[in-house]
Amino acid sequence: MAAGTHADERILTNIEILSLNTFPSHCGHWGGAWMSFARCSAPFTEVSSVEFLPRVVPVEEDGDIQGITAPLQEARIDVNTGGVLRR
Repeated sequence: MAAGTHADERILTNIEILSLNTFPSHCGHWGGAWMSFARCSAPFTEVSSVEFLPRVVPVEEDGDIQGITAPLQEARIDVNTGGVLRR
């Protein structure tokens, strides 16, 4: 969970997500495990993923990044990098 945030009716951790009876119409994911949750959520809801770093996987080469992001985009996951948390 991003620093300064807490779980509530709008911000869900993996615990809250797994306890839902239905999926919301749109999910936003960020943090270390966002790719896994985004891939699991995509068949059921619209998904946006936010990475705070300027690249999806900062240690990979540019060509490798395309190999990672292409399947996410094919799954209709909106991938965003360089995110900023504002309160």
